[in-house]
Amino acid sequence: MKIFNISVLLSALLLATSSYAETTSKEDVEVNTRDQCGYYYREALSHPVIKRDAAVTIDKEAADYIQLKHRFADEYIMNADIGDFRPTGGDYSFEDNNQMLQALSMGDIISQSTAVKELISLFGYYYLGEYVPKDDYQAIAYLEKLVEYYKQDRPEYVDELILGVAMSLNGGISKANPLWGNDDPTQVFNLLIKAGSIDTEAMMIDEDFDSSDADCVKNMLPKIEALANQGSRLAIHRLAKHYKNLSSEGMEVNNEKMMYWQQKAEENPLIGIKWSI
Repeated sequence: MKIFNISVLLSALLLATSSYAETTSKEDVEVNTRDQCGYYYREALSHPVIKRDAAVTIDKEAADYIQLKHRFADEYIMNADIGDFRPTGGDYSFEDNNQMLQALSMGDIISQSTAVKELISLFGYYYLGEYVPKDDYQAIAYLEKLVEYYKQDRPEYVDELILGVAMSLNGGISKANPLWGNDDPTQVFNLLIKAGSIDTEAMMIDEDFDSSDADCVKNMLPKIEALANQGSRLAIHRLAKHYKNLSSEGMEVNNEKMMYWQQKAEENPLIGIKWSI
């Protein structure tokens, strides 16, 4: 079994630049910047949504375990408001359902953190398709619930959602799995975008703001502004940084816009690594 570890690739993606340092001529720069502009965003949206009829590996015990988690999530998480769960609490064992059912029968409820872990775990199972048939539609349903929760109750923790989902794929997959050797994180980001994560969408567009191509930045700016106006905190902070950088470089800046986005950034803080701004 291979460990499907996308953390290194994820870091590489988010730290990548668009400086085109390896180009050797003006003509090469023009071609590369034109092709590169919006590349990560287009790449993320290009992946198909896949549903297969069979799991890659036949393991009845593993499949039954996943189905147990699936049924529990359907009954106790998917139709509930996770924000109503207590913030922290006992992390119950899902190896069998008895402990959880007994706790629930006594009026206990699972914690928000447990619900999030379960949804992220189930996303990983259905996305990988190792022991249950790959079903991106079911994976998206779990992501939609996560996106809804983070939007309503933890909007400042953008990195917690995106990195948490991406890192859920640090699991074993077999050589027979089509995902073997294909550690492209944009496939996961595509599903997050389809689940309604506008911050993931902003992250994909954001890469071009480090580009030396002014035309590319100009083309991406309205898209970032649209996402910021929809409430993307990542987009808001990117715009605040963009206008601040223009001002510090002595370039012409719309002061009203600069002050507006700086104020919005103060009103909509980000907590965590802030890896993409």
